[in-house]
Amino acid sequence: MLLIRPNRHFDECIVSYLIRISEQNGFHHIGHLLQHAGLPWKNFRIPTHQMITGEYDIEPYFSKLGLDYTYPRTADTFNSSQFPHFTTKIFVKTPKICPECLGEMGYSSDLWSHIAYTACIKHKLLLVDTSPKTGKRLSWYRSSLNEFSESDPFPPVKSIPKASTATLAFTRAMVYLIEGRDPPKSTPSAIRGCTVLCWGV
Repeated sequence: MLLIRPNRHFDECIVSYLIRISEQNGFHHIGHLLQHAGLPWKNFRIPTHQMITGEYDIEPYFSKLGLDYTYPRTADTFNSSQFPHFTTKIFVKTPKICPECLGEMGYSSDLWSHIAYTACIKHKLLLVDTSPKTGKRLSWYRSSLNEFSESDPFPPVKSIPKASTATLAFTRAMVYLIEGRDPPKSTPSAIRGCTVLCWGV
């Protein structure tokens, strides 16, 4: 049982939530947290991608940690992709983030886990997935949500490339498709009339 057990936000990536739990309870990273809960994987590795897709049932470990479990929205998207001739490669293997949103919200959105979601609509910035200092990809195995590592903080906002109008329109359309809503009139004509299932066609 953990001392600090905040609730998961409805749009929070399930792995981001575990990083937040790890950070607030003094664990080095999520591998240590889930090993503490009884996850039998070696070398503190955990099935992050399968947790996002829902292919790995993480609910028993939430229960052992005294955390409330809610089924990830990303798992619903993955389940809807289980059709012939449809690619299931719709989620990133490593995280991408908007440093501005992380600073404001304190968690990673589950929308950022989708490969097709490439820009922050609110701040009009491209999402960050590599360190400009080291060139290394951002990892789920980190002690804090708000930095690449202790010696490598997120870049200042002014150094993050701004998203083009076309990229923002595409990303905005992806949000509507992911959430099952009718896309706005600004949706690029190439994907107008599509559903989330069109991605793999």
